[in-house]
Amino acid sequence: MKWDRKTGIRRDDRGAAGIEFALIFPVLILLAISAADAIHAVSIKARLNNAAASVGDLISREESLTKSSVGDIMSVLDDLLLPLDGDRAKISSAAFDIGKGSDPVLKWYEGEASHGRASKISIPDQMMSKDRATVIQVQVSYDFSPTLSLSAFPPVKLHTETYHSVRNGSTQECDDCQAE
Repeated sequence: MKWDRKTGIRRDDRGAAGIEFALIFPVLILLAISAADAIHAVSIKARLNNAAASVGDLISREESLTKSSVGDIMSVLDDLLLPLDGDRAKISSAAFDIGKGSDPVLKWYEGEASHGRASKISIPDQMMSKDRATVIQVQVSYDFSPTLSLSAFPPVKLHTETYHSVRNGSTQECDDCQAE
């Protein structure tokens, strides 16, 4: 206790730190949970990148493809994302004919994303070649629900896409895949 010389009244400042801590503590908890959610989202994004790269690599190694073989390759996504919920993930793959100076042309696609004539893609410049070639694009998305969303906000969609050159030859066909 301290004496206030002007008023002659004793002031009690014991417990001021406790009150300040009680006011700050909920904010600190929210910051800690938000930081954990951000780290978890970054971890999921890295896992999505690895999964898309693995699926794209497997597709680009195949000499001949069918709808069922592409589906079998894409079905490994659930295993690659473990322990995450595979039902929240979507995957698609597509093949584009590319050539230097021309727009990419869709050859085939498989999966849940929409590809077609109207879809614009931006293939990295280093993949554009002088001759015609096929580039495989794999898109993976995941519906991430932060801990603090409390059903007030919709899930955040994490998305990644990778591009792969065909390993065996310059073009790749899929006999019964969707073409438009």
